[in-house]
Amino acid sequence: MKKLKAALSVWSKETFGDIFKQLTIRKDIVKIKEQLFEEDPFEVNRMVLQQAQAEFKRYLHFEEEFWKQKAGVKWQSEGDRNTRFFHNLEAVSQHQNELLCSMPSLEEVHKAVFELAGDSACGPDSLSGIFYQKCWDIVGADVYNVVKAFFDGQTLLKSVTHTNLVLIPKKEIINSFSELRSISLSNFINKIITRIIHDRLESILPSLISQNQSSFVKGRNIIENVFLTQEVVANIRKRGKPTNVILKLDMAKAYDRVSWNYLIQVMKRMGFSDVFVDMIWRILANNWGVKKGDPLSPALFILATKVLSKALNSLFDKGMFRGYGLPRWSSNMNHLSYINDTIVFASADKWSLQSIMKILHDYEAVFGQKINVHKSAFYMYKKVSSELVHEVQQITGFSRGEFPFIYLGCPLFHARKKKIFYKDVMKKVRDKLQAWKGKLLSFGGKAVLIKSVLQSILVYPLSAMVPPKCVIKELHKLFNRFFWQTKEDGKCKHWSKWNKLCYPKVEGGLGFRSLNDISRALFSKLW
Repeated sequence: MKKLKAALSVWSKETFGDIFKQLTIRKDIVKIKEQLFEEDPFEVNRMVLQQAQAEFKRYLHFEEEFWKQKAGVKWQSEGDRNTRFFHNLEAVSQHQNELLCSMPSLEEVHKAVFELAGDSACGPDSLSGIFYQKCWDIVGADVYNVVKAFFDGQTLLKSVTHTNLVLIPKKEIINSFSELRSISLSNFINKIITRIIHDRLESILPSLISQNQSSFVKGRNIIENVFLTQEVVANIRKRGKPTNVILKLDMAKAYDRVSWNYLIQVMKRMGFSDVFVDMIWRILANNWGVKKGDPLSPALFILATKVLSKALNSLFDKGMFRGYGLPRWSSNMNHLSYINDTIVFASADKWSLQSIMKILHDYEAVFGQKINVHKSAFYMYKKVSSELVHEVQQITGFSRGEFPFIYLGCPLFHARKKKIFYKDVMKKVRDKLQAWKGKLLSFGGKAVLIKSVLQSILVYPLSAMVPPKCVIKELHKLFNRFFWQTKEDGKCKHWSKWNKLCYPKVEGGLGFRSLNDISRALFSKLW
């Protein structure tokens, strides 16, 4: 075996060489050939460019095979993994495939251009959406020809698909790259194509996605996820035989770790046509995968994570599985997800918890994802025995978290509401006020900031939760102090109560909105 290993190692070096080095070289060659073709768009240069692209894709395939073998994933001859991950996926109908692959009209392209945010950050070509929207009469025909070429099967040039990578800090003080969030700034013309595909894909997503998933699907609201999770968390100490356990998963660099090959195989098994799958492959290969900020990225990501949802739901078909203690009248549910934010409802039954963890580990291996064990946590009722807590910790590899925990930006808890639970909400307001401190603002300017900024950032939290009166009162105090304050430090005279400032202007107020009224209105909207 040692001689065979040595012989295979020599053969690999002579046949493939350093795959990653060769891939970098081929990438540079493609860039050079693209520049030559753009300068002299003759047939000879086109053939040279196509040959360079083919060689580059060949080494991309080698790289994929390398990581596939490293992950220990066993694929069958057709490329599908013979496990429960690829079974019983809903099929896309022929009519839906025709809708996805049909040539877009000029009106459809025009609609996509004007639906995209014109003032969003521009890509490497320095042309923002405003340029295309204002100059549509001039550039519209050329943009349409680019879109038609892509739908005809042509590969976009790298000058179109290049992106700028921007690192945004997650914290005020940065000590490592893990504390930075990467955002890709694509060229606007590239977003037009992905927006068209996204809009078409969005229309059929509700028929394909599990009820446990609520992200970017028409008719499903993120607020429903928060309410449902809060309802389940509130019952963590009830019907717990065996004891209830909640797993909050944090995926490390979720978008960056997506396995392209896995995504393509999932789409094939779901019944997407070869033409549409080829479109997605050309987008992924040219953009180096699924990227944040791209209109199509969330839709592709939730298509891939649907397989995890299906696998977790299949556990209920096994008689030995013991799930989270829910009321008898409720349907079976063991998880909820919003893109890469997943929360699993389980029990402390050893076999059941091990089955869930096995599915998660298989998902990591196949999909290329990695669960961040340092940021993930499990939650149990505080009066559970230390022996049971230790057993759950050994099975999951996670540390025990404390209530409340943040899910989709909202604090979740099972005890009575406390003011401290909403400290993150009040911190957002205080941080804004701190940034404006010391600036010379008129009363009119302050009124605009309160209406358009301070009250706006509270719309989502108030939609998902009803904070206690003391929190609303504290926020009103912050607003009122900011409005009447004339000095950077020290006390100031409040010439009117906040409640009176919330009256309409015709009634002597300034038209501010009371957070109590906003909360009641948003809560009523759900019904």
